[in-house]
Amino acid sequence: MAIPETQLNTWAKQGSVTQSQATYATVRTCLEAKDAPYAARSKSIFLQGSYGNDTNIYADSDVDIVIETDSIYYYGTDDLKPDEKAAFMASLAGGASYRYAQFKKEVTTHLTTKFGNSVKPGKKAIFIKGDGNRRDTDVLPAVEYRRYTRFRSSAD
Repeated sequence: MAIPETQLNTWAKQGSVTQSQATYATVRTCLEAKDAPYAARSKSIFLQGSYGNDTNIYADSDVDIVIETDSIYYYGTDDLKPDEKAAFMASLAGGASYRYAQFKKEVTTHLTTKFGNSVKPGKKAIFIKGDGNRRDTDVLPAVEYRRYTRFRSSAD
Protein backbone atom coordinates (compact mmCIF):
# COMPACT_ATOMS: atom_id res chain seq x y z
CA MET A 1 0.00 0.00 0.00
CA ALA A 2 1.45 3.35 -1.07
CA ILE A 3 1.71 6.26 1.36
CA PRO A 4 -0.19 9.30 0.10
CA GLU A 5 1.92 12.34 -0.88
CA THR A 6 0.03 14.50 1.64
CA GLN A 7 1.08 12.16 4.48
CA LEU A 8 4.72 12.29 3.36
CA ASN A 9 4.56 16.09 3.27
CA THR A 10 3.16 16.16 6.81
CA TRP A 11 5.89 13.86 8.11
CA ALA A 12 8.60 15.88 6.36
CA LYS A 13 7.67 19.13 8.13
CA GLN A 14 9.39 20.21 11.30
CA GLY A 15 7.44 19.34 14.43
CA SER A 16 5.66 21.82 16.65
CA VAL A 17 8.21 24.56 17.23
CA THR A 18 5.83 26.60 19.40
CA GLN A 19 5.06 23.69 21.72
CA SER A 20 8.74 22.75 21.92
CA GLN A 21 9.71 26.37 22.72
CA ALA A 22 7.09 26.53 25.47
CA THR A 23 8.29 23.21 26.91
CA TYR A 24 11.90 24.36 26.94
CA ALA A 25 10.97 27.68 28.57
CA THR A 26 8.94 25.94 31.30
CA VAL A 27 11.60 23.37 32.16
CA ARG A 28 14.45 25.88 31.93
CA THR A 29 12.64 28.25 34.31
CA CYS A 30 12.28 25.40 36.78
CA LEU A 31 15.96 24.42 36.47
CA GLU A 32 17.07 28.05 36.96
CA ALA A 33 14.96 28.61 40.09
CA LYS A 34 16.73 30.36 42.94
CA ASP A 35 15.39 27.78 45.40
CA ALA A 36 16.92 24.81 43.54
CA PRO A 37 19.34 22.89 45.80
CA TYR A 38 22.13 23.38 43.24
CA ALA A 39 21.31 27.07 42.57
CA ALA A 40 24.58 28.41 44.04
CA ARG A 41 26.67 26.18 41.78
CA SER A 42 27.86 27.28 38.37
CA LYS A 43 25.72 25.72 35.65
CA SER A 44 24.78 25.93 31.99
CA ILE A 45 21.41 24.92 30.59
CA PHE A 46 21.06 24.29 26.88
CA LEU A 47 19.22 22.30 24.23
CA GLN A 48 20.51 19.13 22.67
CA GLY A 49 19.05 16.76 20.13
CA SER A 50 16.53 17.25 17.35
CA TYR A 51 14.78 20.36 18.68
CA GLY A 52 18.09 22.05 19.45
CA ASN A 53 19.32 21.21 15.93
CA ASP A 54 16.05 22.16 14.17
CA THR A 55 15.58 18.59 12.94
CA ASN A 56 12.57 17.60 15.04
CA ILE A 57 9.85 15.96 13.00
CA TYR A 58 6.08 16.07 13.13
CA ALA A 59 4.51 14.31 16.12
CA ASP A 60 7.65 12.38 17.02
CA SER A 61 9.95 14.61 19.03
CA ASP A 62 10.71 15.26 22.62
CA VAL A 63 12.75 18.15 23.99
CA ASP A 64 16.25 17.26 25.19
CA ILE A 65 17.74 19.63 27.76
CA VAL A 66 21.20 19.48 29.32
CA ILE A 67 21.99 20.98 32.71
CA GLU A 68 25.74 20.95 33.15
CA THR A 69 27.65 21.99 36.24
CA ASP A 70 31.33 22.80 36.22
CA SER A 71 31.45 22.22 39.98
CA ILE A 72 32.30 18.59 39.17
CA TYR A 73 34.60 17.05 36.61
CA TYR A 74 35.98 13.66 35.68
CA TYR A 75 39.41 13.27 34.20
CA GLY A 76 41.63 11.09 32.06
CA THR A 77 45.35 10.96 32.76
CA ASP A 78 46.50 8.12 30.48
CA ASP A 79 48.57 10.51 28.34
CA LEU A 80 50.55 11.92 31.29
CA LYS A 81 54.13 10.97 32.05
CA PRO A 82 54.58 9.29 35.46
CA ASP A 83 55.92 12.47 37.12
CA GLU A 84 53.09 14.56 35.65
CA LYS A 85 50.53 12.02 36.82
CA ALA A 86 52.02 12.08 40.33
CA ALA A 87 51.85 15.90 40.38
CA PHE A 88 48.26 15.80 39.13
CA MET A 89 47.19 13.29 41.78
CA ALA A 90 48.91 15.37 44.48
CA SER A 91 46.95 18.44 43.34
CA LEU A 92 43.70 16.54 44.04
CA ALA A 93 44.49 16.08 47.74
CA GLY A 94 41.30 16.06 49.79
CA GLY A 95 39.04 14.88 46.97
CA ALA A 96 35.71 16.24 45.92
CA SER A 97 32.89 16.89 48.35
CA TYR A 98 30.19 17.24 45.67
CA ARG A 99 29.62 14.32 43.33
CA TYR A 100 27.61 13.61 40.18
CA ALA A 101 25.14 11.32 41.99
CA GLN A 102 24.27 14.14 44.39
CA PHE A 103 23.88 16.65 41.53
CA LYS A 104 21.57 14.30 39.61
CA LYS A 105 19.52 13.59 42.74
CA GLU A 106 19.15 17.32 43.44
CA VAL A 107 18.01 17.98 39.85
CA THR A 108 15.54 15.07 40.03
CA THR A 109 14.13 16.21 43.37
CA HIS A 110 13.75 19.78 42.17
CA LEU A 111 12.00 18.74 38.95
CA THR A 112 9.68 16.50 40.97
CA THR A 113 8.59 19.47 43.12
CA LYS A 114 7.44 21.23 39.93
CA PHE A 115 6.21 18.36 37.74
CA GLY A 116 5.24 15.72 40.33
CA ASN A 117 4.70 12.13 39.21
CA SER A 118 5.51 13.08 35.60
CA VAL A 119 9.21 12.88 36.55
CA LYS A 120 10.94 9.51 36.10
CA PRO A 121 14.69 9.28 36.71
CA GLY A 122 16.50 7.00 34.30
CA LYS A 123 20.01 5.62 34.12
CA LYS A 124 21.34 8.76 32.38
CA ALA A 125 18.53 11.26 31.85
CA ILE A 126 15.49 12.36 33.82
CA PHE A 127 12.27 11.93 31.84
CA ILE A 128 9.35 14.35 32.25
CA LYS A 129 6.10 13.10 30.71
CA GLY A 130 4.40 15.76 28.62
CA ASP A 131 0.91 16.95 29.40
CA GLY A 132 -1.34 19.50 27.77
CA ASN A 133 0.93 22.00 26.05
CA ARG A 134 4.17 20.47 27.31
CA ARG A 135 6.03 17.88 25.23
CA ASP A 136 7.88 14.89 26.67
CA THR A 137 11.26 16.06 27.92
CA ASP A 138 14.59 14.43 28.76
CA VAL A 139 16.77 16.38 31.18
CA LEU A 140 20.39 15.26 31.20
CA PRO A 141 22.48 16.30 34.22
CA ALA A 142 26.05 16.52 32.94
CA VAL A 143 29.56 17.31 34.11
CA GLU A 144 32.85 18.04 32.39
CA TYR A 145 35.38 15.47 31.28
CA ARG A 146 38.98 16.68 31.10
CA ARG A 147 41.58 14.69 29.19
CA TYR A 148 45.03 15.73 30.34
CA THR A 149 47.89 15.52 27.87
CA ARG A 150 50.33 17.35 30.16
CA PHE A 151 50.35 18.61 33.73
CA ARG A 152 52.87 20.92 35.32
CA SER A 153 50.71 22.44 38.06
CA SER A 154 47.08 23.23 38.73
CA ALA A 155 47.77 26.74 37.39
CA ASP A 156 49.01 25.36 34.04
